[in-house]
Amino acid sequence: MKNILLLFICFQTAMISQTGQKNFIDQPYIEVTGNASMEIIPNEIYISITLQETDKSTKKSIESQEHQLKTCLKEAGINSTKKLTVVDFTSSYNNYFLFKSDVRKTKKFELIVSNGTELNKVYGILESLHIANTYIIKVAHSDIENLKLKANIKAITDAKNKSTSYTKALGQKTGKALYIREQSQLVEAYYPRYEAIGMAVKTMSSTNQRHPASEINNIIIKAAVLARFTII
Repeated sequence: MKNILLLFICFQTAMISQTGQKNFIDQPYIEVTGNASMEIIPNEIYISITLQETDKSTKKSIESQEHQLKTCLKEAGINSTKKLTVVDFTSSYNNYFLFKSDVRKTKKFELIVSNGTELNKVYGILESLHIANTYIIKVAHSDIENLKLKANIKAITDAKNKSTSYTKALGQKTGKALYIREQSQLVEAYYPRYEAIGMAVKTMSSTNQRHPASEINNIIIKAAVLARFTII
């Protein structure tokens, strides 16, 4: 008897749940997609810098090149302690002939600058030090996650505004939100992908002067949100 009673209660609960869900779905609603686009100035520009040493008799040592680079960055107002990090360091010792040797060293750095002014300063430093094995890795923003959230909020606001306009045209009103889903989000960041900054810097010295910072566009965040609102 107890088992039959328990089964009956479970059945009634399931029926109430299904009825509630059906009533929810059967409500008159409007479904719209909201879109938003935000344009922001990047405050993180990542630059790859590689120093190489092939023959100590004719070339500067890695240590000397690194010291010069850090000194020049400091003079330009760029904190190399915080913004310059070692990504990789390799060295090999090769014997050739009978008494000669060739020590090969490669040290790769990653430098982060905050704006176009600092970027142009770095280009000038690299040119003066004859460092050509350099390129821009990426551009970003330190608060990108919060900015992406703001783009989504703008998109849902756009969806609500659309819904209000559509229902108003029918002599009705938009009610509460029934469903919200993030459809897509795209972050676009364009920057010049030079094989070597040294090659680009030569262009800056020509009559048609081009500054590297002028070729970095703002970051664009695009968001789309799907929403359903009741019609009242």
